[in-house]
Amino acid sequence: FGSEVTVFARGKTVLDKEDPDASALLLARLQEEGVRFVFGVQYRRIAKRAVGDELIVTVLQDGRDKELVFDQLLVACGRLPSVQRMGLEAAGVEYDTRQGVHVSDTLQTSNRNIFAVGDCCSAFKFAHHAEVLARLVVR
Repeated sequence: FGSEVTVFARGKTVLDKEDPDASALLLARLQEEGVRFVFGVQYRRIAKRAVGDELIVTVLQDGRDKELVFDQLLVACGRLPSVQRMGLEAAGVEYDTRQGVHVSDTLQTSNRNIFAVGDCCSAFKFAHHAEVLARLVVR
């Protein structure tokens, strides 16, 4: 459609949780289509120019701030489990705010009477995956 597309990522590749070969194929195909990728960045600031509609995105890459100008910006920020303020400590359920509830291979938490399934304990944040995990626990 004539648009220039740049993808910024904090990580080192696209789809880093997926099969490395599939990730490499997707990256190569998108690059063939003209999509530019910039990996290993930290986002510092997004500002709108005083005049006009352009956006200035400041990123930290290789220890230096870089300012880039764009017409449009789409932000995809991922998901984190929402496990705070649920009383998990009182129930003896161990968790951390980045990965969620700690579970065993059988989805049992640190409280042997409590199991966890879905986004709160899995790296795969999809409804169909949560359903599969729930079925495993129920059986």
